[in-house]
Amino acid sequence: MINGKQCRAARALMDISQSELAERIDLTRLTIANFEKGEKISLNSMESITSFFDNNSIVFLPNDGVAAKPVDEVQKLYGREGFAAFMNDVYETVKKHGGEICVSNVDEKNWIEWMTKAGYKKHSERMKELKNFNFKIFIEEGDDFYIADEFAEYRAVPSEFFCDQSFYAYGDKLALIAFDIDTVRINIIKNPKWAESFRVLFNFAWQNAKVLRS
Repeated sequence: MINGKQCRAARALMDISQSELAERIDLTRLTIANFEKGEKISLNSMESITSFFDNNSIVFLPNDGVAAKPVDEVQKLYGREGFAAFMNDVYETVKKHGGEICVSNVDEKNWIEWMTKAGYKKHSERMKELKNFNFKIFIEEGDDFYIADEFAEYRAVPSEFFCDQSFYAYGDKLALIAFDIDTVRINIIKNPKWAESFRVLFNFAWQNAKVLRS
């Protein structure tokens, strides 16, 4: 487990405030402040803080050390904190680079399950504020559960070609998302050629797919 000094240093590396950290992991700012002052907090709270930084490429070293992990071509995220980190990365990447977002094999009930309705609402509101992207989503034919229809276009994949293991191309990244019974696993591949290759194949299928909403 990390200590308060490491938490403060990790926040500095990520350039986030106590309030921002608290909001992302559903704790109070006072809990974060107390922890950084060396006061005791619950084990669950410490685990949430540690998991958040781990999912955001922060490594903790001996003697209160903190460092950013080397940037790998593949970043692996897990669970609720990992999914939140992934959606934050989507937002930050799109905010900076814009462009075309292509998402395939989406059952958006998974997004609500792993972000909660309130969490997704916050993400949706910040995405709607951006005006620099074009968002395309493939869902299963017959699915009428739309949560991004205010800023995305939907088309249908025939049921025989659909599974709920999702692919997400944004910026120079391609994310592979596996939804399991008790967790979610995300592998983010930072490779502009792979991201663009997925977009090419995606758009080939898109041209012949049934339009749902736009």
